[in-house]
Amino acid sequence: MVSLFNCIQLNGAIQEIEMQTVMIDEITTKVEKTGTNLINLNKSLKNTLDGVMKGDKFIMNFVLLLILLALIAFIVSQVVGV
Repeated sequence: MVSLFNCIQLNGAIQEIEMQTVMIDEITTKVEKTGTNLINLNKSLKNTLDGVMKGDKFIMNFVLLLILLALIAFIVSQVVGV
């Protein structure tokens, strides 16, 4: 009687291990897919950020534009004032 009970428990344990192995394989597949998606997303984000003007360049261009506009305004005021 005890050995039959042990065989039933052993059979149940084997089935549980097989079921958990399948679940682990599914999770591993999903993790690998997510890792690949993350790598692709990082590449896309890097390309997007490389295409955007950096903040320091933007400020420098803005300052130079203000200087150019001030110079144009000065020249126009000198020409019109004459």
